[in-house]
Amino acid sequence: MSIETARHAVDWYVDLVSPQLSRNPRKRFGLSFYGGEPMMNMVVVKQVLDYIRGKYSGYFQPVMTTNGTLLTLKNAGIMVEHDVSLAISIDGPSEEHNRFRVDVHGKGSLHSNH
Repeated sequence: MSIETARHAVDWYVDLVSPQLSRNPRKRFGLSFYGGEPMMNMVVVKQVLDYIRGKYSGYFQPVMTTNGTLLTLKNAGIMVEHDVSLAISIDGPSEEHNRFRVDVHGKGSLHSNH
């Protein structure tokens, strides 16, 4: 998704929920990044987070669902900076997870000490 499309989507959503905000100005709305692997497009994710912070401060509670394979210190720092709640998805025990979830090298993405 391009940043332009993402900004339009955020603006559209804010227009949609404006009546609720006028009745309850403290209400916060979820803004979820999920599907595929959102951290593969961190440039746009960060731009969206910067956009909502600048234009719609206090409107959103950002949430991201990720498989965690791209959760670097830099990406974690962006999540902390923007108060993003993370959900890490796994597919059951490591043997099952690794059958379905592989990294770019074809290796299972969940590593277990068991």
